[in-house]
Amino acid sequence: MPAPDRSGYLDMVTRLIEKMSSLRSDKSGSQSGQCTSDKHYIVFFDAPSDEICDCCVLPISAPYYNCPECHLILHKSCGDLPSQIHHPLHADHPLTLLNPSLFYCKSCGYGCTGFAFHCAICPNFYLDIQCSSLPTTIKHEAHKHLLSLQKPSTGTNCKACHEYTSDVAYVCTTKYCNFRLDGDCALLPRTLTHKYDNHALTLKYKPVGIISKEYYCEICEKDVNPRTWFYYCSSRDCDYSFHLSCICRDAQIIYQKVKIGAKIISRRHPCPLTTVLKREMKGGEVSSAVFVECKKCKFIGRTYGYFY
Repeated sequence: MPAPDRSGYLDMVTRLIEKMSSLRSDKSGSQSGQCTSDKHYIVFFDAPSDEICDCCVLPISAPYYNCPECHLILHKSCGDLPSQIHHPLHADHPLTLLNPSLFYCKSCGYGCTGFAFHCAICPNFYLDIQCSSLPTTIKHEAHKHLLSLQKPSTGTNCKACHEYTSDVAYVCTTKYCNFRLDGDCALLPRTLTHKYDNHALTLKYKPVGIISKEYYCEICEKDVNPRTWFYYCSSRDCDYSFHLSCICRDAQIIYQKVKIGAKIISRRHPCPLTTVLKREMKGGEVSSAVFVECKKCKFIGRTYGYFY
């Protein structure tokens, strides 16, 4: 099946970014610069918005750029990103800013619909905008030493999930210290909410309460290894525990970098696709999942088959 032509769309994005750096703030949102040869206009806003940035897939905060005709909205900081960077996670080659439709980020492992820094020599290497901006060193409250962002060269398992992945991690460089956190585990939110509990869940690095207490996950109803990290509700009415993997399968986590309503161009379908959030029955439970949809062809499919 031939791929739809997306060169015009990518050219539009390129011209839009080039124009953005020269625009001036306009609190009323008046037209302030020409976007493309088709006489689209970029609008520079300095006011609140409930939109999602097409570049970093985070909520929009002022100031931001908007092209109503192209349906493209970007933080000013995203519009001012350099066209090329060198990053410690891929030190051998430069990375170029582009909009690849759907892709998997090599840092966090999540699918993303935003912009990416991509390696032209290693075609499967993408860094989403959030991960490309991560600090190279962090201090995590679960460990006493500084952790450095790197591609791990040893087989040390992540101290949070006890699994081993070879992509990227925050690693302790102190001699004889083998502490390591996978990139996504290092950035887990300290607290979060979930449909299984009305209270805030707290990320725990060690057992809570009585040491001999047994823990089991409220989602899968299997034992929780207290040596691994887990989310816990300490409310007297709940006292619930949750596996990291079970919590992270929720749509709020695994699809956090997929913008609902994003335009997707894929080699697997002749028409532009749109990301949509739908409810589905899985394992006897109703859950949310993101699909790609073509209303013209009355087609709907799983997103993971459409990542580059």
